[in-house]
Amino acid sequence: MYEYKVIPAPRKAQRSKGAKSTPQRFAVSLQAALNEMGAEGWSYVRAETLPVDERHGLLRKVVEEFHTVLVFRRPLTQHAVSEAEPEHNRPKFFAEKTPAEVKTPSLGAATDTEAKATPEIRAEKEPAEKKPAKKPAAKARKKTSE
Repeated sequence: MYEYKVIPAPRKAQRSKGAKSTPQRFAVSLQAALNEMGAEGWSYVRAETLPVDERHGLLRKVVEEFHTVLVFRRPLTQHAVSEAEPEHNRPKFFAEKTPAEVKTPSLGAATDTEAKATPEIRAEKEPAEKKPAKKPAAKARKKTSE
């Protein structure tokens, strides 16, 4: 098993005594990054260029950009391998319980034997009293002005 580390690729070329052109200076920057990670025990796997949605400008418009990253890996140590196993790393709420420890949940008043009887709901509504219809305001004004 391996663990991986991803770092952004260098974007600027470092100045160096032997490097005169931009590609040579960029190679020195990349070499420095690879040597630094190699000194920490990481081995280079590959470079990846991946799309990223970023917001730019005053209106925060989403623009797709591409970023290059360097991927490194190293073997997991025996201690790290034992910690990575799911059985040892589970949170407590995943701990398995024996059937005696599991309590069945109560489903509430609808299933309890001591539930109180609810009053019956009337199937028919009582008729509402009808009020006389009002005349439109415009007709009432005409009659008063005559």
